[in-house]
Amino acid sequence: MKKLCLSICLLGLTLFSSCDLAQAQDFKAKAVMISNQNLTILGENLATPEQAVRLIKTVNPKPLLTCSVEELVEHYFQEAQKEGIRGDVALSQALLETGFFRYGGSVDYRQNNFCGLGSTGKNVGGARFTDAKLGVRAHIQHLLVYSSKKAPSENVVDPRFETVKKIPRLYASAKTWHDLDGRWAMSRPYGSKILDI
Repeated sequence: MKKLCLSICLLGLTLFSSCDLAQAQDFKAKAVMISNQNLTILGENLATPEQAVRLIKTVNPKPLLTCSVEELVEHYFQEAQKEGIRGDVALSQALLETGFFRYGGSVDYRQNNFCGLGSTGKNVGGARFTDAKLGVRAHIQHLLVYSSKKAPSENVVDPRFETVKKIPRLYASAKTWHDLDGRWAMSRPYGSKILDI
């Protein structure tokens, strides 16, 4: 039996024009897993690049980026896969940090800094990257150093990677997105804010 299913997914509203009951139940099971406090930083994506693009364009039809939305999403999924990071949730973190690529804080979109790397206040803009792909790579590497002792598969572009390695309470200390509370950002519940996107 086919029916119209409206479901909430990791990256916001996903519209299924027609799906059978088994697909809807599978999606519901994934949604429950997403809301779980134990969703790890390392792991496979639960959302697709198409869902991510649709969400971004729905929430902000004119995102401030130095590349297309499609290219940025592709960078997130590719760079994250290289390191074993959930690229869909890393992208959700970027959406949280940038206000769905509206910015408005101390980081400017031309910095290609999607996670506020090095930005510690209104007058401190943080790191700059020559292109979006390197900015995404730095974000993924920063998640890697917080979540694992694994060396990055690419040359390190995260300017704070070595600094985090020297801080025992941060280095490889965050296994789940909720573990970023009080580590990546002082705000709580930071992990929940990421997963709510």
